[in-house]
Amino acid sequence: MLLHVLTYSVFYFLSTLSTIIYKTYVLSYPDGRLALDMCLLFLMASLEVLRVGNLQESESYTASNLIATGATVLLALYFVIWQSYVLRADVIIDAGLCYSYYVKLFPFLIHVYISITYL
Repeated sequence: MLLHVLTYSVFYFLSTLSTIIYKTYVLSYPDGRLALDMCLLFLMASLEVLRVGNLQESESYTASNLIATGATVLLALYFVIWQSYVLRADVIIDAGLCYSYYVKLFPFLIHVYISITYL
């Protein structure tokens, strides 16, 4: 399952990067917004690498994983709601990313529940 999540994260990054490049050529991007969108995309990619690469199960790493997941969810919402131009492809790709976060949420909550219950 981890390989599937990592594969979709790479797919999300490359497809969002390609749609941003497409939008810069076809649509007139507002000044300064292109740099903001690109910086946020690379920030999201780096947070995703940190989040997926964190496989330790200590409390501090679990908390940092939860914070990184929250940050990547907020960045995903930025790319589907507050981006300069949102295409239908952006909505479909972001829906897949949000679904993958939703699928990973239940094992994480079960792990937290078990670790709190049996301490």
